Amino acid sequence: YKLAENLSDWQNNFASQITKLAILGAVQAIGMPTLGMGISTLFLAIALSEIHVSIAELEETACNYKLFLYLNARCVVDSHEIAFADMDLPLLWSDKKKQATENFFDSLWKKYKKAILSNDLAGFREEQHEMLRELVLQALDQLYVTEEEIETIPATATALVIDHSGSMGSENKLEKAQEAARCYIDSLSEEKWASIATFSSSGHTVVELLPIKTGRERLKQGVFSLSASSNTNIGAGLEVGLNQLFSAKRKPKEPIILLLSDGIHNTGQLWPSVEKCCQKKVKVYTVAFGNDADQATLCKIAQQTGGRCSPAGLRNLSHVYHKINILAHNGSTLFASSDWLKPGQELKYKVDVPSDFRNLTFFTNWQGSSIQTVIVKPDGSLIYPSSQMGDYQKGNTYSIFRVPAETGIWELRLSGQGLPQEGEQINVSISGKSETYSNFLTFQPEYKQGQRVLIRVEVADVAGNQKIPLENIKVKAKIEGPTPQLLKKVGKGKFEINPFTILIGLFLKKQEIDLYDDGAHDDYDSKDGIYGGTFLGGDIPGPYLVTAIIEGQSQGKIISRQIQESFQIGPIQNNKLTISDFIQIRHR
Repeated sequence: YKLAENLSDWQNNFASQITKLAILGAVQAIGMPTLGMGISTLFLAIALSEIHVSIAELEETACNYKLFLYLNARCVVDSHEIAFADMDLPLLWSDKKKQATENFFDSLWKKYKKAILSNDLAGFREEQHEMLRELVLQALDQLYVTEEEIETIPATATALVIDHSGSMGSENKLEKAQEAARCYIDSLSEEKWASIATFSSSGHTVVELLPIKTGRERLKQGVFSLSASSNTNIGAGLEVGLNQLFSAKRKPKEPIILLLSDGIHNTGQLWPSVEKCCQKKVKVYTVAFGNDADQATLCKIAQQTGGRCSPAGLRNLSHVYHKINILAHNGSTLFASSDWLKPGQELKYKVDVPSDFRNLTFFTNWQGSSIQTVIVKPDGSLIYPSSQMGDYQKGNTYSIFRVPAETGIWELRLSGQGLPQEGEQINVSISGKSETYSNFLTFQPEYKQGQRVLIRVEVADVAGNQKIPLENIKVKAKIEGPTPQLLKKVGKGKFEINPFTILIGLFLKKQEIDLYDDGAHDDYDSKDGIYGGTFLGGDIPGPYLVTAIIEGQSQGKIISRQIQESFQIGPIQNNKLTISDFIQIRHR
C-alpha cells in the first residue's frame, strides 16, 4: 500500500502523458509476487519521465518492457536461471548490444540486490533510490544509442556542478558561485563545451552540454536560476555531471567536472560516484568554498580522479575558477596575486614572458566597483580594452583580456573607480600557452601567523592534451615577505621607492627552499611532476611573494622558467603595502 501511495505521488508530480500511463501501469502491477518487482517497475516509470521519447522511438517500447521483465524476474528468483539472451528480443539487436545490456543488468543486480529486494520501503534510503534511478537511465540510454551513433566531442567538456544547499544562502555565497561560473564560461575558448548542474539533496540539470561557440550566453543566463535549499549530496552532484558529459549521443574526448561545495557531504552515497568518475576517466576539479567546506574530502576526490583541489574564499572565488580553467586546459600561469586597492592608488605588475609562449591572458577580478585595465607591451605601447587588439570580455566583477604573446617584459596597470574608502581586494593573473606547463597549485585564501604554508608547483611537457612529467628538473621556491623595518617605515609614512636609498635585503625578508617530487613532501605521488615543500617563516602579517625557479634539461631541451604567485598572512585588508610595491622594489 505504501508503494501504491508513493506511485500516486509520482503520478501527480509529472505532467507527461507517457509518464502517467507508465505510472498507472506500475500501480496496477502492485499485485506482483514481491515488493522488489514493484520497485523495479517504479524505476521504469521514473526513468520514462526523464527520457524524451519521440514518435519514431516508440517502437523501442517493447524492448524496454522486455528488459525490465528480465530485471523483475531476477528480483524474484535470485539466480542466473533466466538469461537475458533467452529473452525474445528483436532481431535488430546485435549480439554485442545484447551482451553489453546483459552485463549491465548483471552488475546492477549484484550491486543493488539488497536494496531492490528490501521488504521495508521506509528503509529504501534516498541514496539507493537515486542510484537505481540513474542506473536505469543509463540502461535506457543503451536502448537508443549504438556505438556507431555516438558523437565524439574532440575538445574538452566541463560539467560545472554547483552546490546550492541551504548553507549557500548565507554570505552571498550563491551569488558569488553564480558569478564564478559565468567567469569560467567566459574563460573558455569557442571550441570547448560546458554544462551547468546543481545539487543539494539530489542533483539537477540546469543547462545541458553545449558548445561554447553557440551556447555561451545560454549557459551564463542559466546560472541565474539557482536558489539555496536542503542538504549536501556531493555524490548526486557527480552523478548528474557524469550524465551531462556522457549523454545519449555524445562522448567528450577530455571530460571534466568542476565541483563546488561549501559544506560536508551529509546525505546519499559519495564514493561509488567517485569510482564511476575514475572508470570513465573524468577528472574532477574541486573547490572548497569557505571555512566550513570539507576540504579533506574534496581534495581526496580530486586526487583520486586526477583533478586538483582548490580552496576559495568569498573574495577570490572567480579567480580560483579562472585558475582551474588554466590548469584543466594545460595553460601556464606566469604571475598570480591578490592585493588590496584603495582610492587613488594604482597597482602595477610586471612579468617576463618567455619566447615559447603563444598567447597571453590578463585576468582581473574585483568585488563590486569598476576597475580600469591597461597593458604595457615590451616596446612600451599601450593596450586598452577599446583597442582593436586581441579579445576582451568583462563581467560584473571580472575582466579577461587575451592578446598575442611577445617575448619580453609586460606590465599590467590597474586603477579603480567607485572604490569604497577602505578599498577592496583585487585578484590578478597573467597566463598563456606553452609547450612547458608550469603552475602553482592554489594557496589558501589566508594563513595565520606562523602557520605552515605548503608550496606546490607542477611542471610538465604538453603533448596534445596530455601532460608528461619532466625528468632531470630541479625546482626551488624563493619566498619574499615584509620585515619589521619595512612595516615601521610604511607606518610612519616614510616609505618610498628610491633606487639610491633602498636596500632590498633590509626591507624584504627572503627564504629559499627546495621543492621535491618524491612523494614525501606533500607533493602527491613520486615522479608525477608535482614538486612540494613547506614554508614556516610567515611570522609577520602581510603579503608574501613566491618565485618558483624551474631549471633542468629534458629530452635534449633546456628548461628555464620562473613563475610567481602570492599568498597572504593575516587579513589582507590590514596590509600596509602591496605585492605591486614588492615588484617595484625588486625591479629597482
